[in-house]
Amino acid sequence: MSAFINRARAYIAATIAADPAVFAWFLNGGAAMLAAYVFGLGSTGEAAVATIITALSALYTALKARPAGVAAAVGALATILTAAGTFGLHLSPHTSAMVTTVASIVLSLLFRANLTPVATLKAKAAAASRM
Repeated sequence: MSAFINRARAYIAATIAADPAVFAWFLNGGAAMLAAYVFGLGSTGEAAVATIITALSALYTALKARPAGVAAAVGALATILTAAGTFGLHLSPHTSAMVTTVASIVLSLLFRANLTPVATLKAKAAAASRM
């Protein structure tokens, strides 16, 4: 059983390293849905969770993908828009969670298509140094 668990952990780690933006923004959308539907946070609580998780997703993407400037700029914009939308528009927690989740899906697909994971760059550099 431990061999299976070790293979599963290695597979998950490789998947996260291969697509860090998808992983980060998937967690962002999931956290927004959990905050609204499972934990039943009110408008302010859900807004705070959505904004903080969006900022953390943006930071993780900027650290784990290149060019980092693009990820940081788009992530900062996403965080500002999330804060403005959740605190300023006074949407219900459910509506806010749905909007955050849809935005997370769009951002993950955009980042996946336009950013290169740091792990890929390190693997290419290691392969080039062996030649």
